[in-house]
Amino acid sequence: MFKLDLMILDFFRKIFTDSSTQFTMLVGAFLFTCALEKKVKK
Repeated sequence: MFKLDLMILDFFRKIFTDSSTQFTMLVGAFLFTCALEKKVKK
C-alpha cells in the first residue's frame, strides 16, 4: 500500500512539473483517479 502511495505521489509530481497548463493536470488526475477506482473495485 505504501509503495502505491509513493507511485501516486510521483505520478502527480510528474504531471505538475511536465505539463504546461492546468487543464492537462486536471485531465491527467481525472484519468488516473478513474483507473485507480476501477482497480480497487475489481
